[in-house]
Amino acid sequence: MAISNSPIKTSKRTSISSPKSKITVISVADARGSDQLAPWIQRIYEKYENRIDIDGVADLVTVPKPFRAILRQTLSKQLTRPVMLDWHGTVVKRFASEKHVANIYVVDRHGYIVKHLSGPVSDVALVELYGEINRAIADISRTIEPERKPRMD
Repeated sequence: MAISNSPIKTSKRTSISSPKSKITVISVADARGSDQLAPWIQRIYEKYENRIDIDGVADLVTVPKPFRAILRQTLSKQLTRPVMLDWHGTVVKRFASEKHVANIYVVDRHGYIVKHLSGPVSDVALVELYGEINRAIADISRTIEPERKPRMD
């Protein structure tokens, strides 16, 4: 499943589009699932650092309008990485994420979701996730680096 044929506009300043030179891991959660995200992101970042992009989407559709500015300000102080705030559910609907748990998506350079895992992090889930990330990175390497033929001189 492709995320979109066109870029996903998540705010005035942020969008997700393809093709890209890196694969992307996208985390999606609502308030109840957000506590499960940090262990996922920490483990992914420790293994891949800057070799992949890691983006977050917060499902905030249930937050009443009067509280949105306060929540936006609070999150900007607490989060160390930018997170897309989805107030209307537009982005979250494209992912068909599970409610009340962390959702982790591996998106290849062409914008296709090649893996979706949900729930709390586990060693078994990480092995599965790392395998898919490694395959996607290998696919990028094959398409970016030209095939080298032995020299005949």
